Amino acid sequence: MKPMFRPRLFAVATASLTLAVLFAGCPTDGNGNGAGGIPAALVGIWVDTVTGIEILRINADGSGSFGEITGGELRWSVDGNRLTLTVVPDGGGHTTSNTGNWVIVGGRLRLSGWEGPMAMVLNMMIPDELERQGGGAGEGGDNGTGGIPAALVGIWVDTVTGIEILRINADGSGSVGAVTGGEIRWSVAGSRLTLTLVPDGGGPSTSTSGYWVIVSDRLWLSNWVGPMAPMLNTIIPEELVNPLPLEGAVEITYTGTLAIDTFITATTANLTGGGAVYFQWQRGTYPNFTNIGAPTVNGNTHTVTNADVDHHIRVVVTRAGTTGQIESGYVGPVNVPRRLVADQIADLRTGVPPAEVTITTGIVGELIAPQVLAFGGKQITITLTRREPGDTLYLASPGAMFTVGNGVTLILEDIEIRGLASNTNALVAVQNGGTLIMDTGARIAGNTNTRQGLANQGGGVRIYNGGIFTMEDGEISGNIAIEGGGVLNNSGTFTMHRGEISGNVAQNIGGGVANWGAGNTFFNMRGGTISANAALAGAGGGGVVNISAIFRISDGLILGTDALTGANTASTGAALLHASAGPGAMAPVSQFGLFNNGDFTPIGNLSSTSMTIEVVNGDRIMPSGALESLSRLLPVE
Repeated sequence: MKPMFRPRLFAVATASLTLAVLFAGCPTDGNGNGAGGIPAALVGIWVDTVTGIEILRINADGSGSFGEITGGELRWSVDGNRLTLTVVPDGGGHTTSNTGNWVIVGGRLRLSGWEGPMAMVLNMMIPDELERQGGGAGEGGDNGTGGIPAALVGIWVDTVTGIEILRINADGSGSVGAVTGGEIRWSVAGSRLTLTLVPDGGGPSTSTSGYWVIVSDRLWLSNWVGPMAPMLNTIIPEELVNPLPLEGAVEITYTGTLAIDTFITATTANLTGGGAVYFQWQRGTYPNFTNIGAPTVNGNTHTVTNADVDHHIRVVVTRAGTTGQIESGYVGPVNVPRRLVADQIADLRTGVPPAEVTITTGIVGELIAPQVLAFGGKQITITLTRREPGDTLYLASPGAMFTVGNGVTLILEDIEIRGLASNTNALVAVQNGGTLIMDTGARIAGNTNTRQGLANQGGGVRIYNGGIFTMEDGEISGNIAIEGGGVLNNSGTFTMHRGEISGNVAQNIGGGVANWGAGNTFFNMRGGTISANAALAGAGGGGVVNISAIFRISDGLILGTDALTGANTASTGAALLHASAGPGAMAPVSQFGLFNNGDFTPIGNLSSTSMTIEVVNGDRIMPSGALESLSRLLPVE
């Protein structure tokens, strides 16, 4: 048995000794112990468990005392489970360091295995166990009656994932995993930690207990006994850590010019904790940033892409087993030379084009010659958008600005394209399995197609030979053609979900839409508005003309159109659709919106409850009798 330690006697023998800090170099816990930090579990006044006499004092900054030593400086430092006492005498002299093992079991500090000049004295004079002054087996209460030592209080998380496993509060309340359905209480008796579950609504309580020990600020729980033992042994990892606030620094650097393909590196320094480090890269403009993908472990690099252009870049660092985050400063914005749309399209013709690409306008008021978008049948989706507000793409010479060919999908999004006052084609031509999609903010405008012949008609969009045009949103306006001022569909498929076709003019028929051609010519109107268009001659159809084709409408509005020669439709047995006259009233000829000499099928509920179908000299409008959803069917004498 060790002799009982007597601090005053020991001080006489060592009065010339002092202590100094020794900072070790390897982090071992969440308190930065690699730089000499003191774990919270070690901080305090430690006394003999039998006599209550103070043996040593360890402060959070490494200062402290040992017995009643005077005449110099004494410092404590920690590296893992090794505690170092360093002595520097007053007035100079030789510094000595002594290192021993430390462990806290049941709130009691055990020191052993000292090495160094004072090792023999330390091994002899320090009792088997020490306890914090006033804390029994640990701060915060008498463990024999269920008090919780301060070292156990906190949120304990998995050291690898950072996921919370259990929570122990100073009053014994808390939680474990996702256990619900009752109240959980913790209590401590020496080295045994007990979990008691009191079910909601009454019923017998159950208690399960296990051993606990804290080593280098890591909590180890084992040997559970009781009804919940199998679950606790399964869900509680080998060791837990009480997360500390994440501290430290992160810096991002790069070499050369910040541009596409630049390699950015994040470097961390002095991070607290020992868990996995996660890097979340972000782009935006301070203070508004959005995440680039998901955070990755050790993902401390980012390669600049097209999506980063005009944005600042920064990184946010988190660490398993700690709380909070560290944000780097930002770099940027990423600037690249503004390239013209035609040049970006030309790039797609070199090598193998990507499956998806976004092209942005290069300059304000950019001119572009007609472009054929076809890449040997390869499947490619091109999204065309503007880079800056006000960027508009102008056609530079006669022809279709874009001819969309087989395998190509062209998406117009948040951009306006404008044609010529005298052109020889629609502004966009979709053919041979090509697809055009108009989306939010897209506008096709200002094109006048003076070319004669059905194969060359259409002011805004021409669909032919199996082309597909889907109008998700946007606007087609201010276009002029012989037929199909807004859209001409001949042997293609046009589907309208939202958006507006307005202010277009046909010199002959179909001011808004001309759906013309036997066989595979389909116009599916499922929403949107066709209004204020004009057809100046021929059969009319200021809004829509449907000839030998299939027109199906399930929602949307065709209204306020002007077919100046609409009377001619009556002599051909046409149907006229309008929304300006109430039930039982005839609309003026100038407001007729639809000329139909094909398969017209209203499906479902049209938007306007006042819409009226007028059947003139026939019933071609109702091949399936699907008119019940319309408000009134008016036969004309």
